[in-house]
Amino acid sequence: MADNNELDRLKFLQEISASVATVFNFDALLRIVIEKILKIMNCSRCSIVLLDDKNIPFIKLGKGFDTSGFIENEKIKKAGSVTQKVLNSLCSVIDQERNFMCVPIINDNRALGIINVTERNNKQPFTENEKNLMEILSTQIGHAIENIRFHKNIVQMEKISREMDLARKFQEKIVCSLDNYKNIKMYSFYRTAFEVGGDYFKIFPIDNDNFMFCIGDVSGKGIYASMTMVIVHSLISAYLDRGIDFKVSDFVKDLNKMLYKEIGNETTFITLFTGIFNTKKREIQYVNAGHNYPFLISDKKVNNLKSGGIFLGSFNNEEFTVEKCNWKEGDVLVLYSDGAIEYNSSRDNYINEKERFENVVVSHTKLEPEFIMEKIFEEYYDFRKKDIDDDVSLVVMKF
Repeated sequence: MADNNELDRLKFLQEISASVATVFNFDALLRIVIEKILKIMNCSRCSIVLLDDKNIPFIKLGKGFDTSGFIENEKIKKAGSVTQKVLNSLCSVIDQERNFMCVPIINDNRALGIINVTERNNKQPFTENEKNLMEILSTQIGHAIENIRFHKNIVQMEKISREMDLARKFQEKIVCSLDNYKNIKMYSFYRTAFEVGGDYFKIFPIDNDNFMFCIGDVSGKGIYASMTMVIVHSLISAYLDRGIDFKVSDFVKDLNKMLYKEIGNETTFITLFTGIFNTKKREIQYVNAGHNYPFLISDKKVNNLKSGGIFLGSFNNEEFTVEKCNWKEGDVLVLYSDGAIEYNSSRDNYINEKERFENVVVSHTKLEPEFIMEKIFEEYYDFRKKDIDDDVSLVVMKF
């Protein structure tokens, strides 16, 4: 290439700029770049060397090394002194004796790799103008690398966002809003700390007089907790679909065994309150497996539903105790996850927060469940709008 061939140089840069702006397939872009370099430099060999995650150079793409055309992703046994010099100094090198040029690929003053050009067909030495041209090109390639990485990150984030949205919609089908059931007025609230979460509550019809209600909380947050929650729901549903008579204590014991088999570790566990509601007897038979105590308010008195046993999934062959309680018309039952009490990590006084929560509900038991929930938001904590550190589930039942 003659020094005065300014039009060729401008055309070359224009073509490269157009490729950088429009080609988001990195390998395809590098093939275009190498072909154009070989043509404009009148050379038979060119390689683009990049640094891997450990800053070890490798040949990302090269041409002219053998008759097969391009080589890709070739390891370099040992980087040469010129390569190391260019990477360290961020300065180009022209070696007239060996007839090659080495130019750093730079972005934000950081070396991403190098471009090597050698074996010139006309045997002419490389010039300063050609070095300047290659440095402009290498800067564009540096920007292209970052742009493509950024583009890939955006595409990946969008993909993850779509998948998380599907997971959230699937979870909403499992943990759905409660409505009045069997003449019991109900209202619920559910919010996750992240896109998906590990809280869970569900009504399971048994017969005309009985239904089962479960509320639980998987340790941790986010995707893993959500996946574990789906396992819990699937096991409960499969157990009840067998259609056999069961005691609530046997159900929780069997569920614990199944969860231990499925997850079986000491870091993942599930707290679960399970109650069989008999609308004819106005009675609840319940097992509380390590869950926050639901509280039944009757005549302004608070009865915490504590009895049961340890949380589920971490230990096998545990026994669980069944307790009973009765309700009368006008009584209010509140069930919740720990996020309702531990909504802010800076507030570590659990007992005071729990008492404050109970007192708000006690003050408004004459209201309907949805309005009791409103008072919780107004006088205790507005879980709808304010920041939360954990998933939050709230269920208010009025008999």
